[in-house]
Amino acid sequence: MNASLASTIQLADAIEHAMPTKDEMDGAIGRLSRAEYIQYANGTVAILEAGRILVERSAHGARNVRDQQQAIERELNAMPWSEQYHPSSARAGEAEFISSGEWDRLMAPYRE
Repeated sequence: MNASLASTIQLADAIEHAMPTKDEMDGAIGRLSRAEYIQYANGTVAILEAGRILVERSAHGARNVRDQQQAIERELNAMPWSEQYHPSSARAGEAEFISSGEWDRLMAPYRE
């Protein structure tokens, strides 16, 4: 399954009602790619076999998207959000996958 980065950002906005930052996306792409859950190239996110299994496993018993998201977070041992969280720390040393120009293009529809 492949999705454009734009549709991935739209999905994050729909679930959380908040836009991810560029640092959050770069960090997530780096960590999920290294764990072989996804592959990112040319603005496209591809879910790999391990990622598909993670998504399917998290769907069992989930009543809604939020339940499934929480199951994925538990499976990944994701740090829970806290008031001390700062989005600029989300990249955590990961490489830049999305150029500033590409990010500006992706965010343009949300600024209008």
